[in-house]
Amino acid sequence: MHHKCIISLRFLLCLAALWLAAPLVGFEPADGPALEAKAFATGLGLDARGNIVLGLALGDVIPGDVGNRTGMVGLVPGGGLFVRTKDDGARVVPGYQACALSELRGHEILDGSTGIVLALVEGGVALVDFVHSKTHVISHAAAVAVASADFDLDDDEEVALALKSGGVLLLDEELETAYAVTEATASRLAAGDFLRRGYEQLAVGLPGGGLEVLDLVEEESVAAEAPAFRSMIAVDLDGDDDDEVLGLTPRGDLVAVDIERREIFWVALEDFEVTIGDGFATLLLGPPSELTFVRGDANVDDVVDLSDGVAILGNLFLGNRAPAPCHDALDADDSGGLEITDAVYVFGFLFRGGPRMPEPYPDFGFDPTPDGLPCSP
Repeated sequence: MHHKCIISLRFLLCLAALWLAAPLVGFEPADGPALEAKAFATGLGLDARGNIVLGLALGDVIPGDVGNRTGMVGLVPGGGLFVRTKDDGARVVPGYQACALSELRGHEILDGSTGIVLALVEGGVALVDFVHSKTHVISHAAAVAVASADFDLDDDEEVALALKSGGVLLLDEELETAYAVTEATASRLAAGDFLRRGYEQLAVGLPGGGLEVLDLVEEESVAAEAPAFRSMIAVDLDGDDDDEVLGLTPRGDLVAVDIERREIFWVALEDFEVTIGDGFATLLLGPPSELTFVRGDANVDDVVDLSDGVAILGNLFLGNRAPAPCHDALDADDSGGLEITDAVYVFGFLFRGGPRMPEPYPDFGFDPTPDGLPCSP
């Protein structure tokens, strides 16, 4: 009887969480979507275009490579991952009870795809590979926050873990050996170039408020004042080429911290164009630069699929100009020219387990190998 009560309680909590995460149909407060987003915001992230995304009754949110489809992934309170992709809509993937998540890109353990790192509620850290339908346990440590980046400039991503018992560990490129980078008790982690040094540092959010930014290359630590955050990310809000720490407070306010300038400022949701749907609120930061693109996304629908290979072929042989303003988006194999091999590369990636597109993919970015292909509106 006791077990039945526990199961029933968990079932009711999951139903409540899913109801809150579902599209908020018919709820239109007087001040519009901005107030609605603030009322339900519990998690914070960025989408593939670099727009700020709030999880509505969801924990941390990230763009995820879900079966070769770029979408958004959020944590469902009580267990499960809330996944939204453009083609498949929104769904809940059960079985994962986690308190934090991050993203791991192109690591050798993932065969070049993108994975999701989960700090599990009951202890341990798991790496979920949706593309290959695999889950890897990468640590048995009990963690409350995770972040991943190439913190030491060795051309491979490391995973930072904020331990429940205190301190922050860094898993090396094999995701096996761990070493401590700070003894501070952390509640949140974020990776970004906060000090304008051309590589990413680790921001550590402290439970009572305050930040510690760790430069693991220069072995330097920089402290900054900040409120306590329930979720935080790195984003360049003012276009000055260094990231700010953008945090979500327990009452739903957005606060940005400029580490270099030692400034704290409030971010008003009303200043953004806000769209709401399928458990997420998106704060549009404006269109991406004309010179940025996603490699392989020939029709600019934010996902690389069969239609992109068709668009490349149409551009080559039928005179149908592909919608992508940057021709580099059609250069799927990054050869510096547009050929039938680009469509073959896309189809091989989608249907034969071939290598993924070279950078920039799956997010918008600049071409790391400049060539003569034009970018124009």
